[in-house]
Amino acid sequence: MRKVFLALLITLFSSVIFAQTITFPGGSPNFCQGGSVVLTASSAPSGTIQWLRSTSLNGTYNGIGSNSSTLTVTSAGFYTVTVATSPITQYDTIEVKVFPVPTASFTSSPTNQCGNVRVSFNNTSTGGTTYAWDFGDPNSGSNNNSTAVNPSHRFVGTVGNNSQDFTVRLIVTNSNGCKDTATSIVSTKQLPDPKLGGPGTRVYNGINYFVKCNTNITDNFSFSNLSSTRGTNSEYKFIWGDGTPELTTTSFDPFPTVISHNFPQGTSPMKFIVTGQNGC
Repeated sequence: MRKVFLALLITLFSSVIFAQTITFPGGSPNFCQGGSVVLTASSAPSGTIQWLRSTSLNGTYNGIGSNSSTLTVTSAGFYTVTVATSPITQYDTIEVKVFPVPTASFTSSPTNQCGNVRVSFNNTSTGGTTYAWDFGDPNSGSNNNSTAVNPSHRFVGTVGNNSQDFTVRLIVTNSNGCKDTATSIVSTKQLPDPKLGGPGTRVYNGINYFVKCNTNITDNFSFSNLSSTRGTNSEYKFIWGDGTPELTTTSFDPFPTVISHNFPQGTSPMKFIVTGQNGC
């Protein structure tokens, strides 16, 4: 007796379509606290769109938005999307992380001092790994910026006999690239202008020289007041640098008025000190 076996081929069709992708701008969906990211259900088919979020990958997912292929996310979690098609379209799950932001803060001392006194900064920031200082003092050139933790700075500003304010800014960055900024006003007293005119003026290695070339044992040098702040200067002092007594005067009119001194042959390290009405 022959037996006949009927082979049945059974095909099961899933009621869910997977492997749809959620996209985001840039290289990561993560952002710093206080920020956001826009997630997009790419190539969303026609149907009711439902965004879902869970605090853990295998946790309970709750609906948070519908009928839009994009979602602005402001909190951490696991996100997915379903689209009411037949069968249902299910997107891959994506994790969004929110990184903490550092706190930028600092103090400085002293304050309201003369501009030639350095100001020290105490960095009281938390959560940072790198620091970028801008002292708000462009006339100080490359010294206007620092990456030190606790820098100091001598404020240049402009010459004068008043006070001047500088807006100091500190940007703190952590290992995740999150930033915070702190600003503070630093006040200093202006310095008077000590510009002095004389014979054979030259500058070498940042030092001003007055030069005469002859064979005399001594020679007379005449100096004129070129200070742009002479209207508010209160005192002038010459320290001749040749062992002779210094000269101090409260009156030093501009050219043709001059102050003269006989110097011996050789180099004399003269100092010209100007004091303004603010005591600097």
